[in-house]
Amino acid sequence: MNKTLLYFIGLILISCTSHAQSKNSALNRLFDSLAKEGQFNGTVLIADQGEIIFEGAYGYADFEHKIQNTINTAFELASVSKQFTALAIMKLQSEGKLNYTDTITKYLPDLPYHSVTINDLIHHSSGISDFLGWTKEQMHLDKEVCNNQDIEKFLPSLAPKTIFEPGTFYTYSNTNYLLLANIISRISGLSFAEYLKKNIFIKAGMNNTSIPMGHYQNFKPGGYAKNYLWDPLTHKYQPFNEIAPLDYYKLFSGTSGHAGIQSTVSDLYKWVEAIHQHKLVPENTFKVAFEPYLNKNGLDTIGMGQMPYTFGWLLVPKKDSTPSFLWHNGGIGGYRSLITYYPTINRVIILLENTDQMMDQRSLMIPILDILDRAKDIQWPKFSLKPKASQVDSNYLKKLTGLYVMKDQPMIKMQITTKNGRLYAKYMDQLPFEVYYQADDTFFYTAVDARLQFSKANESYKEVTLLQNGLKIKMTKTDDAGRK
Repeated sequence: MNKTLLYFIGLILISCTSHAQSKNSALNRLFDSLAKEGQFNGTVLIADQGEIIFEGAYGYADFEHKIQNTINTAFELASVSKQFTALAIMKLQSEGKLNYTDTITKYLPDLPYHSVTINDLIHHSSGISDFLGWTKEQMHLDKEVCNNQDIEKFLPSLAPKTIFEPGTFYTYSNTNYLLLANIISRISGLSFAEYLKKNIFIKAGMNNTSIPMGHYQNFKPGGYAKNYLWDPLTHKYQPFNEIAPLDYYKLFSGTSGHAGIQSTVSDLYKWVEAIHQHKLVPENTFKVAFEPYLNKNGLDTIGMGQMPYTFGWLLVPKKDSTPSFLWHNGGIGGYRSLITYYPTINRVIILLENTDQMMDQRSLMIPILDILDRAKDIQWPKFSLKPKASQVDSNYLKKLTGLYVMKDQPMIKMQITTKNGRLYAKYMDQLPFEVYYQADDTFFYTAVDARLQFSKANESYKEVTLLQNGLKIKMTKTDDAGRK
């Protein structure tokens, strides 16, 4: 070979290696600073052009026993689990075992949703309300943990009608993906967990990924990260099961399809690589993930941030020099997850954490992409202080409890309850979240950026106003049913 040609090849290799090292150094600096400032506690893996250029583990999997996170630590994926459910549906469709246009009652005949299709479940256009707000009392359960079959059984009585005509609107509902899991099980004859293990986890080489039912009550230290919540009252992280209304989370910890998968950053990278290399479904089958779904009105099913919701992913279309990409995040009980996949440049970014009140993962994408794209001016994140709250008298909290309803729209309501000297707010059919005293009858959330303002009338608290994203939702107390 010509010496000059060898020289230029050497220059190219040196240049590529130098760029990779530069990116690794900058990413290392970013995550070291995040961990030092208490803004990241978990694991990260970043790959570009099919090569892993950075991976790291920070903080603790178990704070009490000082067990550190490692690259092989498993985390609850929460809603990132949905993309696995959707791919299983893709696989069954490619095998001719279902059609996206099938009505779900073809497979789940006891449900009352005769015009809801599989497409509607996939794209959150079914109008079926979210089961995560249900209580054990509503379901008349005699057990602590329910499963997918329990949810399906109680849907006709607890959610007999859809909240809008199926296929005409978008509302994110975890029930959609739970029902998809049930359909997968009915068609395959396997449990949902068995189907994913056989057809996805094993084929992708995901040896540290599983669906351990009821894990909230069966935590075992080791390779699995324990979840923590920031407690504004004690000003430190507390184990989730010590400060959260555990009964709600325990109740649904036996369900899957919408959540329930535990995995590692390394396994999730294998997952995306298996998709990229068409190991799980044919390329023509997976392409529907990049096609916005048009509802009956001819409109895209727009999800979070005005992005089309496709098959367990949010789609960001190509714009100018930015290639199209898929992403999804998840969060439950202190666990937070984010996965981003750029197929045309084979770029993957994965973040897994086991603590809340850290730097917003989507905000972290800005400096990460600046580093990967070698921007001249990297937008380093600005750190914010963790919230602190004041302890208040339990008798004062009891005066706030009750059911508050919006006068003109009675379906909009909030239940305020107390437990162990703490205040909880349950809005609509959502899970109850703890709220913390700020000042002047105002309480703040840590789960979301929102506040509650209570108002008096004749020395009694009669109104509460939810303040979020510039909106004010005023609700009036109807009774004192929330007191405990």
